[in-house]
Amino acid sequence: GRVSTLLGDGPVEPEWIETLNTALDDNKVLTLPNGDLLRLRPSTRLVLETDSLAAASPASVGRLGVIYAAPGTIGWELLLASWLQTL
Repeated sequence: GRVSTLLGDGPVEPEWIETLNTALDDNKVLTLPNGDLLRLRPSTRLVLETDSLAAASPASVGRLGVIYAAPGTIGWELLLASWLQTL
């Protein structure tokens, strides 16, 4: 099936990172700030780009696949080229 990707870019805030826990586990349900539940398809992927996970709980970090890239080691062009090869 078709893969959907939700991208997030910016600092991790405790108020919203905890709401991602159910979206990151087998339930794949995103809880919106107003309390509504959004069921994600099994083919939905979440990609978060941030400079720190200091505000994330161990439960949230444990559900993530974390890739660390030191500043200046990987340019966006290389990441784009790698991603385009997967299409």
